[in-house]
Amino acid sequence: MFGIILASHGNMAEGMLDSAKLFFGDNIEKIQALCIHAEEDPEKFDDRIKNSIEELDDGCGVLILVDLFGGTPGNRAAVVLRNPKYSINVKVVTGMNFTMLLEVLGTRPTLKNIHELDVTSLMETGRDGIKYINELLAV
Repeated sequence: MFGIILASHGNMAEGMLDSAKLFFGDNIEKIQALCIHAEEDPEKFDDRIKNSIEELDDGCGVLILVDLFGGTPGNRAAVVLRNPKYSINVKVVTGMNFTMLLEVLGTRPTLKNIHELDVTSLMETGRDGIKYINELLAV
């Protein structure tokens, strides 16, 4: 089973992991939340990403879901991804949302490794989870 890293500004990643436990139980396998705060050196965040990849990757790979394209967590994941040691078995997707996380957690047990994950479909699921309820209810 491939690992999952949730990476965010502030505590968003921890909150998403906490919320996912309501659906998948307290002991979700092979998932970590990495949160960066204003006082943290971005290059030290690289080391945290690398350490998490090494802890989670048993040969099946790692998916990194990042909160924001162009932000520090995504940029630092991109730096790590440029290293051939990590680029082979790591996929990075920005714009994570809860719908996307639930989808990947539900799908992951059916996949052999990260290469079987349909990232395009995962992103579409994330986008499809965004709804304007007032419009749907015509109010």
